[in-house]
Amino acid sequence: MKNTINLMLSTAVATLIIGCGSPSSTGSSTVVNNSAYIAFSPLVSARFDNLYKTDGTAANTNLVTNSVLPHLGYNYSAIENFMKDGNTVYIEIEDESLVNSSMFGRPLIYQLLKLDTTTDSLSQISNTKYTLLGTLKGFPHPKYMTSNGLFIYINPLPNTVGNYRDMEKIGSGGSTLQVINNTGYKPDYLGYSAKVGDDIYVSAFTYPLPPSTTISDYTILKLNTSLNKYEHISALDGYQMLSMVKKGDFVYFIGNTSNINLSVLRLFKYNLTTPNTPPVLVNGNISQSSNYLYAFNNSVYFVSHTATNNTTITGQVNKLDLNTNQVSTLISVPYALNDSKTFGKFVEFQNSLYLVSNHHLFKIDNSNTVNLTTSVTIPDNVVYEANGKLYFGADDGSIGTELYEYDGTNVNLVKDINLGAGSSIPRHITELNGDIVFQASQDGTNNKLFKLHNNTLTSLN
Repeated sequence: MKNTINLMLSTAVATLIIGCGSPSSTGSSTVVNNSAYIAFSPLVSARFDNLYKTDGTAANTNLVTNSVLPHLGYNYSAIENFMKDGNTVYIEIEDESLVNSSMFGRPLIYQLLKLDTTTDSLSQISNTKYTLLGTLKGFPHPKYMTSNGLFIYINPLPNTVGNYRDMEKIGSGGSTLQVINNTGYKPDYLGYSAKVGDDIYVSAFTYPLPPSTTISDYTILKLNTSLNKYEHISALDGYQMLSMVKKGDFVYFIGNTSNINLSVLRLFKYNLTTPNTPPVLVNGNISQSSNYLYAFNNSVYFVSHTATNNTTITGQVNKLDLNTNQVSTLISVPYALNDSKTFGKFVEFQNSLYLVSNHHLFKIDNSNTVNLTTSVTIPDNVVYEANGKLYFGADDGSIGTELYEYDGTNVNLVKDINLGAGSSIPRHITELNGDIVFQASQDGTNNKLFKLHNNTLTSLN
């Protein structure tokens, strides 16, 4: 029987929303020519993803293979992101098979693959296998699809850290990397960057010329993707950027200046039409850390957080009103310090703004923020849009983690797939030809690919 949590809210919906993700990525599935390419891990207890292709029928649901990486499944191998460019799909995987140790339960080896969907052949892009070491473990790996190609932020030299990480372009044919022209400047190895139109702004270090290994200051570089070249803008010298979003003729960024204590971040506004004019300070004391900038209607939203003790973070959802330049805090949410997925992402859904945060789905309505999932939690902090609804795995405390939907008014249990108290843990939910396909478990041990059509569940593999 379907459970319903009644919500007195206006109709709303959102675009693809995944709690953690990379720019220009489509999560763990994508659709090309009426077929879905989807990550699939056979066992609930172990993550080693295979790549499957399905048109929504069992007869045409198959493992994608090739001679280079037959199953994409090593000791640990996770498909993290799909980036689609016409009939070509770039796939980022994380692999632990080549090393004996990991930090924070995360793998050390990352690879970028190219999938030609006309032949379903996979190949590895040369020089994209790289290692994260030491304190860099777990930092993001930004990727940006532009009209001039795919740009990725990687460490091109294995077993190195610090200033060797760089933004590079996938070259013609999509099989090699092209080094960006960056004489005299070097991107920040933490990967802080943002796509603005077809350009990419990158937080960077500057060096005395001729280039040396001594950092002289910070700057924000503009990567001109049509010229494959960094452009130095003197008005941005001395600024450090963590995140950035465009609204009209302006970009807003959270960061600081090199002569101010970096433990307290600030919000700046920079006019793209007058690039030689320095940024303007909008708010001078945000918090110890802040990210997830999002522009919506006539406001800019962002998340900030401060450590309250050794185990708990207090996070705030903030709104900058562009009419008044006033910043207000909409909601504060405590969450575990070691749970990196809790703060999620902003979601735009039928002209309203949502936030997947702290294992719940919130609706942001002017000055109010409403928790839509007070009776359930979202363990993965991941929400998918399909067929005009938001789908996610949620736990009500009695039947385990099962498939739920939000239709703009109510949060509903769609299907108890693993009957009883066990969890089916639905993931990789993808819209395909009016239905949804996804991974889930009926027995708590083995996963299957399923199709849901008019509330009828069909196994695909």
